[in-house]
Amino acid sequence: MVDGTYQPKVYRKQGGNELVVASGGAITVEPGGSINIITPRGAIYFVDNSVTASGVGTSWTTAFKTITEAVAVAVAGDTILIRNDGTTANQYNEAVTVAVKGLSIIGAGTTTNQALWTAPDTTAPCLTIAAATDCVVENIRFRPPVANAAISLTGASNQAVIRNCRFQGKTGSKYGILTDGGQSNAHILDNEFWYINTATGAYAIYGQTYTSEPAGWIVEGNKFHSNLNHIVCRMRQSIVRNNTLAAAGLAADGSTSATLTVLGLDIHGATGGCNIVTRNDLAGLYHQAHYYGGTNDQWSGNYCADRSHGTQVDATTGISIIAPTAQASTNAYAAITGGDIDARMWKSLGITIAVITNNIKWTVYGANASDFSDEQVVQVEATVAAAATGTYVTAQSVYAYYRIKIVDASGGSHGTVTMNAIQKGGV
Repeated sequence: MVDGTYQPKVYRKQGGNELVVASGGAITVEPGGSINIITPRGAIYFVDNSVTASGVGTSWTTAFKTITEAVAVAVAGDTILIRNDGTTANQYNEAVTVAVKGLSIIGAGTTTNQALWTAPDTTAPCLTIAAATDCVVENIRFRPPVANAAISLTGASNQAVIRNCRFQGKTGSKYGILTDGGQSNAHILDNEFWYINTATGAYAIYGQTYTSEPAGWIVEGNKFHSNLNHIVCRMRQSIVRNNTLAAAGLAADGSTSATLTVLGLDIHGATGGCNIVTRNDLAGLYHQAHYYGGTNDQWSGNYCADRSHGTQVDATTGISIIAPTAQASTNAYAAITGGDIDARMWKSLGITIAVITNNIKWTVYGANASDFSDEQVVQVEATVAAAATGTYVTAQSVYAYYRIKIVDASGGSHGTVTMNAIQKGGV
């Protein structure tokens, strides 16, 4: 006979997954069994600089007034929510250093990037993540201070995540994100970088002064516009994809400048390389905005324009063609005018010369400096007879720049030469 009045002491609450232990009930764990209790990921602290005075920071009504106060009490795994009214009059003006791992600082508000943060000019970055792993920065509008950065990554701040932020320069802003090269596996995702263009050598993302490049970075889904330089950050074994890099933009005086961007994307380095660069919109002619890869990089599937002033790019084959006008040799070596080749973003290179009249001698040079001040011979001097051709081919361009020089095969017997160079397999 069933007792209809019996009520179990341990039961699942109706309409949910909550298990209730009623008065008089108990949960017994038999030998070999266990109970896993999952606790929340740290505490949540609240910061609102519109409050009259700081509270204990555990709710919006008891919020801290400054980010510095919240960081001072936070421990690994905590989250700090910050908000203000989004006006420059009420922006946060603090230089904050985070040295505990797993800390998240997230902007709150009724609109995207409403929380506005700058720092005292020339003093320090808005936020320095100092050898603290797994930190997250999200949904904040930064205004980088004069001669400094919005965010500085120092030491082993590995697995840092910076996403959905807007880095908006003001007069004298130097860097959006600055790295000393000590971080691996940083994720820079879905941010916007604008107007970082008034300081000498201003950069949206910068890291060039270290000896060992950061590895395993992912730079994805970001928009770069009206910056003097977009990404100048030596790296290795990293991924740069789905970013939009504009060449033209608004200059400091508000006018439109077609040559605002000096460097669009420069990730080459002394020990770097093996990066993957794909599906980016690399705008602008390449003699205006430079795109400079690392050793053994894989650049493919990017959208780009013609890469140098004397170059044609076939829309179907992707082959870049250089064909300067015919030139006569002299009794001293001279480079073919208009025949300098910028091979930085191309994998394979082929050069052919055709001699029309009189024998000539030719030599092929490679260099890493654009002025060829460090040029080296890559194909030794060879004679090409009249009505014959000479060819130089490399499947993997070792140097950034190439050119050829010609000279009379015999004194006073000037030969006339035409040149064609093709490049393929890069962007």
